[in-house]
Amino acid sequence: MMGAVVDERAELGDFVFGYGSLVGEHSGAAPAVLRGWRRVWGVAMDNTVDIPGYKRYLAPDGSRPDVCVAFLDIEPDPDASVTGVVLEAELAQLDRREHNYDRVDVTAGVVDPPGRVWAYAGRSDSRERLRDARADGRAVIAAAYARSVADLLAPDLPVRELRLVPIPTADGRHPTSLRSEVIDGRKWRATNPELPEDERGRLGESGPKW
Repeated sequence: MMGAVVDERAELGDFVFGYGSLVGEHSGAAPAVLRGWRRVWGVAMDNTVDIPGYKRYLAPDGSRPDVCVAFLDIEPDPDASVTGVVLEAELAQLDRREHNYDRVDVTAGVVDPPGRVWAYAGRSDSRERLRDARADGRAVIAAAYARSVADLLAPDLPVRELRLVPIPTADGRHPTSLRSEVIDGRKWRATNPELPEDERGRLGESGPKW
């Protein structure tokens, strides 16, 4: 019987559990709770290394600081839970842009999942990079990112004003905006039977408003 339930959910499509900046960017998305994980400052990128299709950060004076820029992560913790949002997504595109993370199936930990739910958890090398940067005093958090997740987790590292600069891909294209890769979570919210029928109708008829 449990196998049948899993199969039915898989047919509903793939969803992503957002626990960081996606929460603020998609305030109209369906709220969700992920059990068995906790939110941490857990990964970092090396700002001295160029990765085609990714990004770099510049200081206000235009210089490129020798720092590792940290981002939110989730790690297993049986006694914890993480609040976030569930979004339908184009997984292949997200996989290409989430350089510091591996995609993991967290369906079993999501309360009332709408289908198969994935989350991006830090890669082992990205976590090690942040640990080393902390020890060396090179770890920072970009101020704009810190502000975007201020209600989710307080910074535990120095916060610096940095300007994000996309790095073109090998064929000269710029990274696609995440907002065109993730479908507005209202698509699922419109099916929530706990909402009044007229509100579900409005949500179902409305397109994404970026």
